[in-house]
Amino acid sequence: MECGLGVSGWLLVLDLVGVRSWSLARLSKWCQNGAMKRVNLRDVPDEVYSTLVEAAGANRQSLNSYVVDRLAEMAQVARLAGYVRSYAPPTGTGVTLDDAAAAVREVREGS
Repeated sequence: MECGLGVSGWLLVLDLVGVRSWSLARLSKWCQNGAMKRVNLRDVPDEVYSTLVEAAGANRQSLNSYVVDRLAEMAQVARLAGYVRSYAPPTGTGVTLDDAAAAVREVREGS
């Protein structure tokens, strides 16, 4: 796999930024065909664009980095929503959903 710096170069970069949990398989998937995927956006309203530019600057990021970070967050939420939809609660525990919700509420109110 070649992704600009090569595998060892990218592993060093990831280690330097504190991402030590990436495996070679994940890095290979991340750098498919030697490059990350590209997304071109069209018809972005001026107000949305200027708000993103401002937010990126306030976050000390390039517009690209800021948008990629926000898209990554949205992807995590989308995966989580799918997990929640498909979740089958354990059976035979004797704890109902109402019991669990009441316990969470009690802890929150006690804090």
